[in-house]
Amino acid sequence: MYSLLLLVQYFYYVIIGVVSGTSMGIIGVGSGLLTIPALVFTGLSLQQSVGISLIIQLLPQSLPGAYMYYKKGHVNKKILIITAIVLFGSFIGTTLGSYLVTSDYLSQQLTYRILTVLLFISSLYIGFNHWNIKYKDTGLVGENSIKFD
Repeated sequence: MYSLLLLVQYFYYVIIGVVSGTSMGIIGVGSGLLTIPALVFTGLSLQQSVGISLIIQLLPQSLPGAYMYYKKGHVNKKILIITAIVLFGSFIGTTLGSYLVTSDYLSQQLTYRILTVLLFISSLYIGFNHWNIKYKDTGLVGENSIKFD
């Protein structure tokens, strides 16, 4: 019976990965918005869930999607330079944030509150700015690829 429960739990983790990965490929969001809350729901702590999230965001998870976007012309030299700059900043931020949590400068309760506020603000921003806007795909790539009606 125990092995069946373990198998079901592993299947649930696969589903979390599929849903998060699909979301990453579609809108570029998966880990913070979907994976972490879903893993917490399974009984893992926020720190364990963030640890898993950081591990799965390594290059192998994103490589297939990045290649597809490259093939369609959405990634070029300019975007790669911007990516390198953001990656550098992300490295600093991830190091700082991880240090603050693992050194107990931030309590688990505070980390849950920070996550809640960020998700709430992000939801409001996206909802107010993009909910009723009608987009028209022009077929072009780059800054002029989407027109607003």
